[in-house]
Amino acid sequence: MTSQAAHGSSVAQDDEARDTVWKLLDKARFCMMTTIDERGGLVSRPMATQQTDDDLLWFFAAADSPKVAELQADPRVNLAFSDADDFVSLAGTAKVVHDPEKNRELWNKFAEGWLQAEPEDERVVLIKVTADTAEYWDTPAKPSRLVGIVRTLTSGAKPPGGDHKTVDL
Repeated sequence: MTSQAAHGSSVAQDDEARDTVWKLLDKARFCMMTTIDERGGLVSRPMATQQTDDDLLWFFAAADSPKVAELQADPRVNLAFSDADDFVSLAGTAKVVHDPEKNRELWNKFAEGWLQAEPEDERVVLIKVTADTAEYWDTPAKPSRLVGIVRTLTSGAKPPGGDHKTVDL
């Protein structure tokens, strides 16, 4: 079943497409998080995903960081993920969470080194993103991409682009 997205592309609402999104997100640990600043401008910065579960993604942040202030003023967010072969753009709503217990659950050496704090420190917050929609590009494996490029060079045909869908989450 599909519906029309605001930008005119078809939006998938099936479990297989949702599963593909979460599979791709599990492969890509880092993303670019885009928020909206006080002037209405878009601001992007790299973030490390700490956990994905159901339609939620969790990130650590410093409580006094500009992104936290931006999310408290306007919780709309876009997350752009990429690994070597696949891409996901996820739109959702973020909430700043003060939860030392959840901090301890997700804590790791990377977070400790980046934030220079302990999980109980009040300067450490979580950003919980609830996913609304995602658009993904799941490209063919490298050998088939190479074959497609060679085919394009010799025949002029367009190489296979892989799977591309917009998904309601």
